[in-house]
Amino acid sequence: MGQLFEKTSLINESLINYFFCSLQETLPYPGRMYISNKSIGFSYPVIFRGDLQEVIPFSEVRLITSKSFGSIEITSDPQKWKKTRFHSFVNSSLTHEVLVTSWLRFLSRRHLKVKLSEADLKVLHSQFQELDVSNKAYLTLDQLIEGLGVPLSSMVSHALVSAFDMSGRGQIDFLDFATGMKILSSGTEEERLEFSFRIFDNQNSGKLFPAQFAALLSNIYLDDWESMEKNLQLFFDVVDKEKTGFVSQEQYVQGLKQHPELQKVLAGKFFDGRKTS
Repeated sequence: MGQLFEKTSLINESLINYFFCSLQETLPYPGRMYISNKSIGFSYPVIFRGDLQEVIPFSEVRLITSKSFGSIEITSDPQKWKKTRFHSFVNSSLTHEVLVTSWLRFLSRRHLKVKLSEADLKVLHSQFQELDVSNKAYLTLDQLIEGLGVPLSSMVSHALVSAFDMSGRGQIDFLDFATGMKILSSGTEEERLEFSFRIFDNQNSGKLFPAQFAALLSNIYLDDWESMEKNLQLFFDVVDKEKTGFVSQEQYVQGLKQHPELQKVLAGKFFDGRKTS
């Protein structure tokens, strides 16, 4: 096993395990799937003398799914949503477990914007697959709203889940989902404030205008809008010191950090009942 692995382009990575299987898109001959600490590789060692026919870096993987007849599908490259399916495993359940564990361990150590343990990622991976009923490896905004059962108005619900969508494509992949769920459940103060800025900044401009702020808040504080409007005006008076008519994300975060009483009424509604780590 070591000698064959050393002939591949993954030689500088640490081999975790390997499994005999076939790659559906190419020749119908058995080969080897190599799982390293950074990548998934596949080769037909006898025919091609160990050269890899497929390499999928863990940094590009978005979902690993068990399929029918013992096959395993790996979705990668979120620009194209490339799906690579392997089959003919001796033990597909074991292979799937090693693949998912190795990928999530990689994510927990270096590839997420927030800190998540391997155990937390496993739970979120299972939840994401349950929500992904269309098997596309991503969720639409409506699917996420329905799956989470967000108890807010339609406008506010869409704004909330839109903040999960880091790419702005209307497609929420597993990394987006895990990051957003972590922030909502136990994010740091700064993570939550940055997330709430994205909720209000529905145009992804990096600028927050009073009208954008008011549009959402008026849907939340229906019975006490007059009082909320005064808080909103106070916020812009305090934070927009140069009177530009808008605030940046940095101004928003720092302003609410310095004024916790405004933070509670302007951004706290999205995190009610959830602890801060």
